Amino acid sequence: MVVTYIESNLNKSMTTSELSDIAFFSKYHFHRIFVAHLGMSVGKYIKLLRLKQVSYQLAFRHEASLLDIAIGCGYENASSLSREFKKVLGVTPSVFRQSPDWALWHQVIDPLLSLTNSSTNHIQETNMLANNQSFEVKIIDFTKTTVAALEHRGAPNKVMETVGKFIQWRKENGPSPKSSDTYNILYDDPQSVAPQDYRFDVCASIQTPIKANTYSVIEKVIPSGRCAVLRHVGTQISLGQSIHYLYYEWLIQSNETLRDFPCFIKRITFYPDVPEHQIVTEIYLPIK
Repeated sequence: MVVTYIESNLNKSMTTSELSDIAFFSKYHFHRIFVAHLGMSVGKYIKLLRLKQVSYQLAFRHEASLLDIAIGCGYENASSLSREFKKVLGVTPSVFRQSPDWALWHQVIDPLLSLTNSSTNHIQETNMLANNQSFEVKIIDFTKTTVAALEHRGAPNKVMETVGKFIQWRKENGPSPKSSDTYNILYDDPQSVAPQDYRFDVCASIQTPIKANTYSVIEKVIPSGRCAVLRHVGTQISLGQSIHYLYYEWLIQSNETLRDFPCFIKRITFYPDVPEHQIVTEIYLPIK
């Protein structure tokens, strides 16, 4: 519960007393319990969450001013944001906006992602993290969909570079996310292949042919057919748990057979437009 509250209120000042009340712990014990479950202090956790949100805004929301980003992420002004950003990431926000170094970003942010992933189950049990994720699977007939696709081939920690290129292509050529569905085709489990062999496509549905471009965006087709669909609400870290459930629990229990096409996902809501725990993603498992 307290983690969800923090994610939803990064633009506000939060005190230990306020957070301990939300977590239903005495303020004298809250800090120790938080560190025991999350592996870092609540102050550092909030700092990293804010820097993560700032990074996404800088990289993918170019229309937002640095001041707007600062205020929206809980900083007093643009100067205080710039000082902390450079102190932690080693570059100014303007430099990161012009050329995001996602490999460096992962070095700083990965501890946050790793501790959240490893602690998720235990946090749920103690009610510190509200996650009402249910595994309700539906069978649908997916309609053949032509997509513009940008192929990412290589280390998973550089996927955001590919995403950034695709967003720029989309801004210049359309279609807008408001009128076009956003998909990712997941060829590999990043935990099961060497980084250099990882494959991932960033896609958007299209109605007209793709013009020649310098971004290497090409046309692909997500074929029609039956799919098992699981609606995932929550962080992208826990998305892997839902995919694992589809493959290793639901598929075995259902006696369904997989089709010869990779698992793919449809992005319904996006971070940082919504807090991470409100991200909605539909997972599609092609079956015969």
